[in-house]
Amino acid sequence: MILVRWYEKSHLCPRCATEWIDEWTCICNDRCPTCHLESSPVSSRDLSRELLPEDFEGAKRRLESSPIGLEHQDAWIVTAEQARDYAEARLEG
Repeated sequence: MILVRWYEKSHLCPRCATEWIDEWTCICNDRCPTCHLESSPVSSRDLSRELLPEDFEGAKRRLESSPIGLEHQDAWIVTAEQARDYAEARLEG
């Protein structure tokens, strides 16, 4: 099983009390959108999921349409890393 790590993080700025939600591939600090103070999340929710066959197909389509293109026959095989990158990009919106 290959997981795409993704987390929804809730933040509350200790300086100006602005609240916001951020999503990212790890539970990390973020900057307040109001005063730009770096702060840690106050809570998080794990949105990670297993890679699905559609992720591999989507990654293949994305590689086929890239300016670099598929340069050799082995490129038709999409790696788990490429599929994970594609799935993370889809989760990010």
